[in-house]
Amino acid sequence: MDKFTLLTSFGKWVEPLESTLFDEMSHDKSFDRYTKKLTTKRYVLLFLYAQLQNRSGLRAISDDLLMKDFQKEIGLDHISPSQLSRKNRHVDSTILSEVWQSLILQIRTVSSGHKRTIPNVQLLDSSTVPLSLNLYKWAKFRETKSGLKLHLLVEFINERDVLPTKLTVSPAERSDIKEWRHFITEPGVTYVFDRGYFDFMLFDAWCKEGIYFATRIKSNTVVDYREVIYDHLDQGGIRESLVKIGSQQNKMKHHLRLIEFRDEKGKFYRIITNRFDLSAHDISELYRSRWQIELQFKWMKQHLQVNHIHGRTEQAAWNQLYIAMIAYSLLVLVKLESKTKLTMYQIFTKLRALVFSSYSELTEVMLPT
Repeated sequence: MDKFTLLTSFGKWVEPLESTLFDEMSHDKSFDRYTKKLTTKRYVLLFLYAQLQNRSGLRAISDDLLMKDFQKEIGLDHISPSQLSRKNRHVDSTILSEVWQSLILQIRTVSSGHKRTIPNVQLLDSSTVPLSLNLYKWAKFRETKSGLKLHLLVEFINERDVLPTKLTVSPAERSDIKEWRHFITEPGVTYVFDRGYFDFMLFDAWCKEGIYFATRIKSNTVVDYREVIYDHLDQGGIRESLVKIGSQQNKMKHHLRLIEFRDEKGKFYRIITNRFDLSAHDISELYRSRWQIELQFKWMKQHLQVNHIHGRTEQAAWNQLYIAMIAYSLLVLVKLESKTKLTMYQIFTKLRALVFSSYSELTEVMLPT
């Protein structure tokens, strides 16, 4: 199979992979050496289809090849669950990561015309994936439990939609603060995160390096109010102050802004930031946008195979997570290139229903009614 079939919805969905590293791999004689049937490209296509159809195990993925349409799409008529298992264990995760990053570059190119009110905003958070202790002893974090913690960075591609761009996986017991080096790296970017990444020394370092952040303050944090800029909190508005945080023995060197407000349900928020160019309202909205990463985790757990790892090794877990990220990125490209107003979930369900129908049928049902 030299090129993907472009006439079907599935073929069009995976077509951007042709311009990723897979194109280079086809010219690399050392890649997939001695592999006749289950090449890495076919492996990825099989597992992408499994993501789309929420397959629960390797046997179900193998059975998908009973469909003639699917055989035609990937140029393979049979593969056993044991062969899938071996391939899933042995594929180099670095390759899948690079394919994912290549798709991210494509998405940034397509979405470059979509300007946000506040540009260069990225959201950082983590979420735990519980696993069976009997099957995943390498992920044990309590006497009776196993689990992984997904640390995810997402960026906005327009006012509403976000795109995962970086991922690390750690034991569930690992604290968030230990993962920051993988994510918070770019000067000029504003990182929005919760209190798991709260550290005075890091805040000072980021201020010095021109890295912006906005986060909730911890309830026991000592706040030294230097100036109350304005206070409309009693009228249901916002209070803004210039502060330094930390005790006398452990106080930050840099000043921060403290933005305090209540949401629609009366919940009280205290947000610190080193962005002095935005209004207090913009800062409050910036932090509220953090909810998008919570929705992203929810979406991934409900609609992608991140809660059910097919293999039992760490390598298999990594590979499956990267393929989930590839699947989501491909959906984002469909949304951007079709200019549809449908949600990601609506695109996902329509693609699943029309997977072997012509792509023109899919685009027709994605048009506004």
